[in-house]
Amino acid sequence: MLIGINEYYDTEDFPKLGGAEADANAMRDYLVKNLQVPKDQIVNLRGADATRKAIVAAFHGLRDNKKIQQGDAILVYYAGHGGRTNSPPNWGGEDIIQFMAPYDCSPGGTQPLLDRILGGFLREIADRKGDNI
Repeated sequence: MLIGINEYYDTEDFPKLGGAEADANAMRDYLVKNLQVPKDQIVNLRGADATRKAIVAAFHGLRDNKKIQQGDAILVYYAGHGGRTNSPPNWGGEDIIQFMAPYDCSPGGTQPLLDRILGGFLREIADRKGDNI
């Protein structure tokens, strides 16, 4: 899964980036040209297509994809904004957490993908496909 986001829905909190999408495209090109990964095995999410819903669906797709066998290499690549924020109430543990910002992330709107949530997705994938992530 390759995610690259230059411009966000909420441009006040997430200013435009100059090279995130180009970086994700360069990674795609490397996988296809140098490692001969078939294009149909790569999930590409760029810009406005990289919504929270689409990213969550892509993680679930990796977990549920019957073509991915135990021990196959799985790459999750993200180029875009991230950050730190206060932990949600009753989160337990740390007061400050890190997050990945999907395209539609905005205060009072779509939530970021918090580090613990991302870790949960990776654990689910590892439980089914192995830990070669």
